Amino acid sequence: MDYRISPFEVESEIMEHEAVLEVGVIPTIDHLDRIVPKAFIVLKPGYEKNKATALTLFKFIRGRMAPYKRPRAIEFMEAFPKTISSKVMRKDLRKYDEELKNMGTRGKYEFLELDFTDELKLRKRK
Repeated sequence: MDYRISPFEVESEIMEHEAVLEVGVIPTIDHLDRIVPKAFIVLKPGYEKNKATALTLFKFIRGRMAPYKRPRAIEFMEAFPKTISSKVMRKDLRKYDEELKNMGTRGKYEFLELDFTDELKLRKRK
């Protein structure tokens, strides 16, 4: 079954976290070739772009969102590409994400939910 996921709805939930200054959500492809949400996040001053912050955000997200809506990847950014009216240019985020996928790599500050299999008590896939 396919679900329609509103980026705005997912972004609104993530914005509730105290460390998040801005967020942009796009569809991406996971390791099983499924379309899943990916969250790009700009942190507030004083928060670090590291694995501990990513884990905190994944725990927060898991406690607030239905499984089908949860981002499976988080990437921390310095700033977002924006329009003249200050809207996040999701098409540029999608293009960047697609380039990473084509190169077979991740962003410098990209963390996958699967990076925290033990901490999040995820079922291990065979």
